[in-house]
Amino acid sequence: MPRWRDIRAAALRDAQDVLRVSALYVAAPGATPLPVSIRVLDRPRQAESDRSETGYGFLFDLTPWIVFDRNEVPRPLARAVVVLGETEAYRLGVTMPTVQQFQRVEAVPVSAREAAAIWRTGWSDLLPATRYRTTKRAARKALHGEMQVAAVYLTHLTGDPVRVEVRIHTDINPVEVLRASSPFIDTTPRVIFEEAVAPRPLTLAYVIVSEDEIYRTGPAKMPEDGMVQVEVSPLLDSERAAFLAALDPDTDLPVWEGIL
Repeated sequence: MPRWRDIRAAALRDAQDVLRVSALYVAAPGATPLPVSIRVLDRPRQAESDRSETGYGFLFDLTPWIVFDRNEVPRPLARAVVVLGETEAYRLGVTMPTVQQFQRVEAVPVSAREAAAIWRTGWSDLLPATRYRTTKRAARKALHGEMQVAAVYLTHLTGDPVRVEVRIHTDINPVEVLRASSPFIDTTPRVIFEEAVAPRPLTLAYVIVSEDEIYRTGPAKMPEDGMVQVEVSPLLDSERAAFLAALDPDTDLPVWEGIL
């Protein structure tokens, strides 16, 4: 019977293989880049923290980590840079203890401008297409195509209406009250745009799906795989009526077809 450690080691190898992305490890400025296969952990992870004498507060760790195979990079250096493309790079920080053959290192994403300054001509030849990210990007685009709905995007009340295809998505997030033991559910709707259509959706803009479904936009996340997620708040019945009365759209225009 396989031991638990053997099963875990096999699972880690499988995860690294399936989720790996091609990158260049640059130990210091001017150093020769080393092609590597890494795993980027950039999703929020729940961390429990004792915040009071009467209960616990649940925090989310947003720190990205990069997982190296020690056969490629035995000891990743602090302040080294990992380059994934012309506008995507990470600077390494604290190194965690080794798990099997893998080394997890805290990483800080650099700005697109800094990443472009680090990038050198010819490096693209060292970065073959990565199957995981290519597959993920294609899957997200296909999902968006299947679930998209027609809408009109308005930057402000008197702005020019823009016809868009968006996906309405609802996240269900457990939220723990700091001084009580009963969690509640926070349902935050989001509208997902294609980056090519709306690279920077504005805060306090409007997304009109129908006369019964209108959203006011909030903070936008960083673009990911060609998509931009924006937190939104649905207008209440009274707010929708007042908004449509003030908008007074020319519904004969093609942009409003099927919307109002």
